[in-house]
Amino acid sequence: MAKSIMKEWTDEAHLTLLKECKRKGMTDAQIAKEIIGISNTTLYSWKKKNVKILNALKKGKDFYEAEAVFTLIDTFKGHYVDEEREEIWADGEGKLTSKHKVVTKRWIEPNMTAIIFYLKSQAGWRDKALVQVNDNEEVQIVDDI
Repeated sequence: MAKSIMKEWTDEAHLTLLKECKRKGMTDAQIAKEIIGISNTTLYSWKKKNVKILNALKKGKDFYEAEAVFTLIDTFKGHYVDEEREEIWADGEGKLTSKHKVVTKRWIEPNMTAIIFYLKSQAGWRDKALVQVNDNEEVQIVDDI
């Protein structure tokens, strides 16, 4: 029975669903339990046996990770966001005349924590300088921050 379920999940519609679940950030365990109705170990076994299932999950995950990278870049560079609010207009007597949706752009400042995270994880920055002490007790900076 398990093989027939796996075969069902190799058609285009099901593979697209798997890819979209990963694009939305779902874990394999969540997909196995909530979407397919199998155990995580069964899904792991399917990925080893069926390249279509493996590729669908990988493509979705790659997209999700790329989106996370672009979000991190926006966060450390700063960016604009659209903010919506509803304005209610009234006449001179206080009677409601109309409602309007107003969209304004707001600048989000660069996030220093995101900048530091990026520099440490991608540019090789470290918190501490590497220091070497020789026999004459002289301190030499080997690699600065």
